[in-house]
Amino acid sequence: MSARYWVAKYISDVFRDEPRNVGVFVQVGDVISARFLGETDPGIVDRRKLKSVSYPDVYHQWVTYWRKQISKLSIESVVGANTTSYRVVEGGTVTETGDDSPEQITSYLYALLVEGGFSEAVAQEEETETERPVDLEIEIVTELKTLRILAEGDDLFLPRHPIRRNIIIPGQHYNAHKPALVQENGICYVMEVIDLTSSKKKNSRDRAGWVASMFRDIKLAQDTAQTIGLVRVTEQDRENEYVKNGLSLLSAEASIVNWLETLERQEFLRQRQIIAEAF
Repeated sequence: MSARYWVAKYISDVFRDEPRNVGVFVQVGDVISARFLGETDPGIVDRRKLKSVSYPDVYHQWVTYWRKQISKLSIESVVGANTTSYRVVEGGTVTETGDDSPEQITSYLYALLVEGGFSEAVAQEEETETERPVDLEIEIVTELKTLRILAEGDDLFLPRHPIRRNIIIPGQHYNAHKPALVQENGICYVMEVIDLTSSKKKNSRDRAGWVASMFRDIKLAQDTAQTIGLVRVTEQDRENEYVKNGLSLLSAEASIVNWLETLERQEFLRQRQIIAEAF
């Protein structure tokens, strides 16, 4: 089944007319789903997440209005209520939705269009849900150091193609992605860390969506790029709807390595070592 979607845009400087995306609407059959910048739950806006919005109260009123209209299944009235600072435009159609629910499609499009680094404003905002899980990254980095395939300082005894940190990788829409780990040997391997065992499951879902959108942007710019999601997730975590959604978003754009699974972890490290030492 296909899904139509629309994008809500905010224009802070009307003279320059440089909109940023602040929300998405998705219609599948008779069901309309939506998600907006700053929402913690439908219609509940955390003003601390609205750093780039000049008048948060006005923005909140628009979110309230948009949600009221879609509750009436009236997307036409939403599109017709544009002003100089707020507008809703048709985005297009998503055809390959599989068995995804309207909410899952909405989360995916929100991650791509609002949170995903497609806008300089999004990249600068540094919201908490996109913060990298430090403990898991330290654990992974420690393993790579032990194998002596992680580039650090002026180490003269590295293999030909070591793994590097803090490397800027350009995407098609945003030219300064900085993933957790990068390895290059003719193919660019891009790796990011997502801890889905966090108690803040919604934040974990949002981070997974953000990582998926970064991966997609990089692959649009480099069609040979290989993307890898390094996750920590238990079977109990997988029962959580937010985690399911996050994994679904991530799996669409990357191969997944669960760091808690010994065989997956060992195979990942083996492959990284083979590539590091290849001629």
